[in-house]
Amino acid sequence: MQFFQSIHYKAFEDPKPRLDDVPTRREREEVKEKLLELDERLWPFIQNKNWDLHRHRQVEHYVSSTHFVFLPDGRPIVNFIDGLWLHYGKSPEQLDFVKLIGGGYDYKGYDDDEYYNAFYLHTRIQFYINAKVFRCWLLLATDKNYYDRSEFLKKIREKEKERDKFYLLIKSLFDKKYFYEINGERLDLKSSLLKENLMKFIKKDKHGYYSGIVKEYTPDDMAISESNIIAEMKTNLELLYLLYDFMAWRPRLVY
Repeated sequence: MQFFQSIHYKAFEDPKPRLDDVPTRREREEVKEKLLELDERLWPFIQNKNWDLHRHRQVEHYVSSTHFVFLPDGRPIVNFIDGLWLHYGKSPEQLDFVKLIGGGYDYKGYDDDEYYNAFYLHTRIQFYINAKVFRCWLLLATDKNYYDRSEFLKKIREKEKERDKFYLLIKSLFDKKYFYEINGERLDLKSSLLKENLMKFIKKDKHGYYSGIVKEYTPDDMAISESNIIAEMKTNLELLYLLYDFMAWRPRLVY
């Protein structure tokens, strides 16, 4: 049996992404419950690793929204919901500090408690499902942020030793069905990939793009069956965390 059933993927089939009625919300809530179940089984593993990787500060936002959310001025944050995700990223203290120094956000002027999605403007490791696939996704940047991305690109552009370090880290993903994605364009992470070609691809990244590292699963992939998904995602987390640690800028704070 698969961990995610057909009903979970169907929650995002057209025209449902642009609907926000009660039946559609109920379908999304069922998906959210499965993602929260995944969190319950993965979070103890993350805690035991003592990684600098954190849940959203608010329990209700461990998983992305199942309904349309509006800013104080009445504008919707998004006009459609074509997928949901469970995500781990910066700590509340790190978010507060980056907000304090400016951080390059599009939400400057909003309070974190009001603009709940501040977490999504940062590099995260997330587990994502839409109508067609399930993803384990080290999301460097969305179309609406640039702070993590700009610092990452600056680091690898300016220093050869940083490029070498990053290439060594990313080699651990070679031939394991991962790809680097920038604005929908994919670069397969295979043993034949040279450092120069990787860097040339990464330099295409810029503000306004989604970018990150992905492993994708079809609904019938046995790696995400009920009996296999936890071990599979733990392996992904172990592989991706060191890359997250390299790519995500955050202050080193004492907790």
